[in-house]
Amino acid sequence: MEPSKDKIIITRFTKQEKPVLKAFFSIQIPQYAGLCVNDLAYFEKGDQRWISYPQKPYEKDGEKKYANVVFFEEKAMQNVILQALDEYMKKSNQKQVKDEQYVPYR
Repeated sequence: MEPSKDKIIITRFTKQEKPVLKAFFSIQIPQYAGLCVNDLAYFEKGDQRWISYPQKPYEKDGEKKYANVVFFEEKAMQNVILQALDEYMKKSNQKQVKDEQYVPYR
């Protein structure tokens, strides 16, 4: 069962002033027993947008790499999260919300 954008709550949104990295944020999905996922990252480059799930570093063959701690198998979930994030940013801009203030999107 895939949640819709109106069933994802964006929390702990922290805007970043980097060229590609735009924000860190967390999500809550109430229909999945209140599942919370912290430390997602939002990126923009040109007309491309994507999110990165929480990661932990590891070393392989002397090279630092990263592995997702949690992720969704369904690739469409990234679009659902991006849609919820768009709604959150739209609402937070209208209300002039300060960084890290809780503004749920339901």
